[in-house]
Amino acid sequence: VMLVTVLEHVIIIDYACMPTAFSILICLPGKKTIDTDSSFQNALLQLVRSKSGDVGASECHPSISRVTDLRAWLQRHVGTAAKPEVPPQELREALSKYLRCLSSLVARFPILEGEGTCVPRFTWHDAFHPNRCTAQHSISLERAGFLFNLGTTICHQALASDRSTPEGAKDASLLFQEAAGVFTSLQAGEAAKILAPQPDDMSPMCLAVLTKLMLVQAQQCEYRKAVLERVSHRETARLAEQLSVLYEELRRDFCDPKLSKIFDKSMVAYTTFKASLFHAEAIAQIGKALHSEGAVGKAIPVLKQASSHLLGTKELAKSVSEAMAGSVAKIQDVVKKALALAKRDNTIAQQHVPASVEVDITLVGALLAQPILPSNIGFLDGEDDFLSQMGPVSRPIQYFECMTTLVGHTGEVRGVAISADGDHIVTGSADGTVKIWGVPEELLATLYGHTDEVTSVAITPDCTTCISGSRDKTAKVWDMKTGQLKANLTGHTAVVSCLAVTPDGSTCLVGSYDDTISIWDLASGQRKGVLQGHEWGLTSLSLSSDGNTCISGSGDETIKVWDLQTLQLKASSKGIEAYINCVAANPLGTTCVSASWDDSLRIWDLATMEVKATIKSEVRAHFCVAVTPAGNSCVTGSDDDHIRMWDLGTGHLKGIMDGHTNDIISLDISPDGTICVSGSDDGTVRVWDIAGEALETASQLPETPEL
Repeated sequence: VMLVTVLEHVIIIDYACMPTAFSILICLPGKKTIDTDSSFQNALLQLVRSKSGDVGASECHPSISRVTDLRAWLQRHVGTAAKPEVPPQELREALSKYLRCLSSLVARFPILEGEGTCVPRFTWHDAFHPNRCTAQHSISLERAGFLFNLGTTICHQALASDRSTPEGAKDASLLFQEAAGVFTSLQAGEAAKILAPQPDDMSPMCLAVLTKLMLVQAQQCEYRKAVLERVSHRETARLAEQLSVLYEELRRDFCDPKLSKIFDKSMVAYTTFKASLFHAEAIAQIGKALHSEGAVGKAIPVLKQASSHLLGTKELAKSVSEAMAGSVAKIQDVVKKALALAKRDNTIAQQHVPASVEVDITLVGALLAQPILPSNIGFLDGEDDFLSQMGPVSRPIQYFECMTTLVGHTGEVRGVAISADGDHIVTGSADGTVKIWGVPEELLATLYGHTDEVTSVAITPDCTTCISGSRDKTAKVWDMKTGQLKANLTGHTAVVSCLAVTPDGSTCLVGSYDDTISIWDLASGQRKGVLQGHEWGLTSLSLSSDGNTCISGSGDETIKVWDLQTLQLKASSKGIEAYINCVAANPLGTTCVSASWDDSLRIWDLATMEVKATIKSEVRAHFCVAVTPAGNSCVTGSDDDHIRMWDLGTGHLKGIMDGHTNDIISLDISPDGTICVSGSDDGTVRVWDIAGEALETASQLPETPEL
């Protein structure tokens, strides 16, 4: 292992995996804290005494000592040098347990969230400037400090992985994505609650850069995995180009005057070098691809271009370290050999060798890394809750666990659907593709055929067929087993925006921005009818459980109810001055929930189309909504990157699903109510465990009060 200091005391470069410039990764330092001088223990005892008297305090003393002893152990081991004194996994488990202790304590004694003498004084050193420290009577500072260390510890775990195998590289990638998830969560949560003045290493800009740094290293592990698995040169080129783009973004960040006060200027040199290195690699891989495809004449100028680019990269490497410059020299030799081989082969092929400017090598990156929020940092539960004698935990809001993140689309995910048996997920993206996944995370097929963004997807109840709608004005019917196109549904004059399949699987409804809904027989591929009445584009379709009623939402600020037996309009909403983004019917077909371009969810009586209740929220817009099979709750996706679960009986917020990093555009819930699937503008699909919501049945549907 060769360690080269990049930032004084704080960041080191790790060559542990492979002796090439491609293997270099950054290891983050932790934050150091100091002893609370028993003030934390005394504060907790005082709180218990005020609630349960001296006897209660005496009984809880051993449990409180376990918490403070755990903190004392962590104090000795966090914020250490590059190589931790204890294995990263052991340190991670201890950090997670202490964070769960803090959450459980605050849930029992909410006063700890405030300020005052009941909150002990915590002191934390800056990770990047250890001579600076922040001391506050703030539990948020304490949680933020240990969350930061959890992120750096997971980074250490990733670096300790054996990245010389595809499996090890994948493991490291997932760990770096988890580290990114910690910093993302920290930025949006505890760091924002810290009292002024906020430590530099907890500033939004700094945490955003640390998130990017972890993601670019996860992407680098995905690149390494692709190389080890010998995937195609073109796919490798896409991964390399994405790395170049990400490193260039980081370079611009490190040039920001505010960040230059936190990070050493050597980080600018490092990221500039890495951006150049991976761009050269992307060009070289395109050259190799052309050669392997038989276009040896075109391969020659591309490989020359890669070789020329590496000359500049080598100079950039010298500003980082001589070792890195030597590593680039080895890469130059590899490219030179590839160029010599291409020239040799062309003496036989005698192909025209164009000028480099005549060869189109347009590169489009492929992003395979997204933040993943680690599990096991919530509350102490069950036998693990050694603080239970202090009283019950007040947890009115549940944080649901993300089971897995599906990464593969290169554009925003516009549509998601989960099959009736819960075994498959279908996704549609702005990248123009439809993907079929095996639950939990196996990519089974990518379907090509649309010529524009895919806006929506649906699956038939028998799980054999999926349908996709697109901005290319068509809907396509696919065989899920073979991936073959079964039918092309044409006729709309504008974007196909939404889909719905009847419960018997015989009919598909297609909504469009041409203001109409077309009804198709899936067996014959023939159109059976058209519903007309909206004055603006369709945004959403939902069906009653018997398949006889369709509810449609539109940009004309109305919701309409249609009889599918007679193809007649039954009812229409009035008086709502908001663009309707989505509608979802409850299982009994008596009400529906609408999400719109305002801060409200509305529950409608489908018989009268009157608003029974309005649920106000703090978000600007809800983009999608899905009702649980039990009918007692709904989930919504919004413009603040969060998914929320609402109690339709009380209007109260029941739970949050946190992990996406951009708008939530699409949602679906499995028929058994145990899984929620979400698609986002961040390009990922997340699968959430909401099994607790499946305990109630539709027959127990609550009355909806005026909220």
